[in-house]
Amino acid sequence: MKAGRTFSRREILFAPAPLFLLHSSLDAQSDDATFSTDVKVVNVLATVRMKNGEIIRNLSKDEFSLSENGRPQTIRYFSRESDLALTIGLMVDTSLSQERVLDAERAASFHFLDQILRDNVDQTFIMQFDFAIQLRERLTSSRRKLEETLALVDTPAAKNWRCRGAGERSSTTRS
Repeated sequence: MKAGRTFSRREILFAPAPLFLLHSSLDAQSDDATFSTDVKVVNVLATVRMKNGEIIRNLSKDEFSLSENGRPQTIRYFSRESDLALTIGLMVDTSLSQERVLDAERAASFHFLDQILRDNVDQTFIMQFDFAIQLRERLTSSRRKLEETLALVDTPAAKNWRCRGAGERSSTTRS
């Protein structure tokens, strides 16, 4: 088009029409588009518990039913997996209300990790929460790191007392 050309109302009115028709035909095509794939095997992990929370460990393939869109599916492969790696987040409440029970909480955490974690298989991270939430130890399988970190988890009051005490000791030492 040349600069300075004038357009009639009819040209301006009908100029977007091809774009509209193209857009409409694309919409019609996208409404009909479907995605399908030929999936052969799908893994389904399940933990079955009794009403009291106890895990039921001796179920067989025949005691499960599986359906897709209301249609029963055949379970071709079935196995019990009890050795899967665990990823555990240990959240320790270090608010002032826990000050008197924190030692017991820490001992229970040590005991839990000793009983549950398998070396070089399972991983744990430790967080504490009081006035703020702090990540104390990133995801690790090192029992030594976890134990060292748990030993340092404390209430805000105890942390402040230790810091003041350390400052007083260091000033006394300098004299």
